[in-house]
Amino acid sequence: MAENWNKTKTPGLRYREHPSRTIGKSRTPDRYYSVTYKLDGKTITEALGWHSQGWTERKAAGLLAEIRENQRRGEGPRTLREKREQAEAERQAQEAQAAELEKAALNVDQFWKDTYKPDLEANKRPGTVKSETIIFTKWIKPVVGEKALCEVYPLDVEKIKRRMQKEGKAPSTIRIMLAIIRQLFNMAIRHKVFQGANPVKGVKFPKADNRRTRFLSHEEAAQLLTALWETSPDLHDQALFSLGSGARFSELANLTWKDVDLDRGEALLTGIDRTGQSGKSRTVPLTVEVVEMLKRRKADAPEGQALVFPSRTGEPMGQVSASFMRTVDGLGWNKGVTDGRQKIVFHTLRHSYCSWLAMAGVPLYTL
Repeated sequence: MAENWNKTKTPGLRYREHPSRTIGKSRTPDRYYSVTYKLDGKTITEALGWHSQGWTERKAAGLLAEIRENQRRGEGPRTLREKREQAEAERQAQEAQAAELEKAALNVDQFWKDTYKPDLEANKRPGTVKSETIIFTKWIKPVVGEKALCEVYPLDVEKIKRRMQKEGKAPSTIRIMLAIIRQLFNMAIRHKVFQGANPVKGVKFPKADNRRTRFLSHEEAAQLLTALWETSPDLHDQALFSLGSGARFSELANLTWKDVDLDRGEALLTGIDRTGQSGKSRTVPLTVEVVEMLKRRKADAPEGQALVFPSRTGEPMGQVSASFMRTVDGLGWNKGVTDGRQKIVFHTLRHSYCSWLAMAGVPLYTL
């Protein structure tokens, strides 16, 4: 059945009424408007819409007048289609501008929280997540956390690097910090929220020479253990274990009771490296003092506790307690020391163990 179109006072503007739908209290039938005009000798008819969608005779007449005026002047959209396309293009341009402004305002800390860390947690081991989070929170965030991604420059990265060097951090730790920033910005580039060169580009990575030249004498070791016992018996036991076995912190943190043979005075050590992967296992002899300490801990350990040195949550420890360095600082041993290799840290205990064996005549091959 043919549609019944009604003319209006405006030439080229017509409408048809909905058979049942009405508008407002007046119960006026809903009207559907369309316009007809000529362009380059061709007749063009374009639909507008229903009164219930916002179209009125006055609004439709104004649009038709605008199109005809644009045709006369040769400027602006000459058809309703062109006008709609122009409006869509403007909308997209506004959205693109808003997206660019949002990207420009995105700071390092927000990108870390929303994108980098969730990806880290989904793809890396808990130990890696924890170590990277510690480095980001302590060293990276204070310098560039509040900076927009586009405002971070190599000079900012150098500033973080210098602060870590001043605090005596090991070259390998600084290299990890630089790797975190590089990975974070590479991810931002992939997600198209950052354009430009990675700020780590051009920053020189320090050589990873972490060899300790400082080791404790037996008298210093005894003094340190006494001070640690007063601070924390758990920390004392961890230090004693490292001094009496040469264990790395990651090795003692992951040590379980099934890895310890108290009758034979041996322990199977398997640590976690900086990438979160299990390292090589090795069996080491234990000193009499370490064996006695382990017997005491085993007697006091809750039933079912697998780890020899668990954290407060019962999980493997992620880092050395800050109380260790506070105790060392209290003894004054690192005062005025600027060379990181000369500073006493937890790894010094392992180095001391090896140095004592070397001075006792143990062959280097065995070491």
